[in-house]
Amino acid sequence: MSPGTAWLMRRSVRPLLVLLGLLAVTASGWLIGDRLLRAVMGPPLPGPRAVASKLRNVQDLATAQVVVRTVQRGAARADGLIISNTDEILCRLLVTGDYGFDLSAIGPERIHLRQGRIAITLPPPRLLPPGFTVAPAEILDTRTTRWMTDTGPGQMAAVQAARTNALSEAPTRIAELGIDREVRDTTRAALMRLLPRLLGESDLKIIVDFDDEPAPVEPAAPPSSLAPSATSAPPAPASRG
Repeated sequence: MSPGTAWLMRRSVRPLLVLLGLLAVTASGWLIGDRLLRAVMGPPLPGPRAVASKLRNVQDLATAQVVVRTVQRGAARADGLIISNTDEILCRLLVTGDYGFDLSAIGPERIHLRQGRIAITLPPPRLLPPGFTVAPAEILDTRTTRWMTDTGPGQMAAVQAARTNALSEAPTRIAELGIDREVRDTTRAALMRLLPRLLGESDLKIIVDFDDEPAPVEPAAPPSSLAPSATSAPPAPASRG
């Protein structure tokens, strides 16, 4: 390689090295600026659709299996041409069902950004499909006015009446056992604890409200030390008379 060619190559490499150095400095500045911005402003909040897509991962914690054990009396009356027959039965029944929230049905319209936090508004908890299930009855006692005791249509109708009584009583038992409040508190705690991890932002703040409950009052921001106040005004000069 001739000295002239080597001199030209050195002259060409120097601007290239300078350009690469400038690009590296610019990229470092962007990274540092982005980190400073995230430190001051916090990470960008996920959108409502991203939040809604993660709710179904918490579904099991938003549902409680209700088990109601009850003893019911059922009666069936059959009117005949001469005499009416009545069949009565006393039986123990087991009523089960899933009570809580269907988080897969919560859409983006129920998710809002509020003061740098994610607020989720849920409908009241309810009995989820397929509803209550009644296990086969355990018969404790039977009574009939028939001449002969049997296990025919009369007794079967009495058992069905007892099942109907158990189903109508189940919602009242849910209220008495406090399951509604327990499901609300468990779901709120699960969303506040697990949803930030699922979204990849461990410091994210989650607020959970319910349609039939007043939203909690957000604490007011403390006054700024730079804001003027009545006590900080300089005293008025004394008049000279």
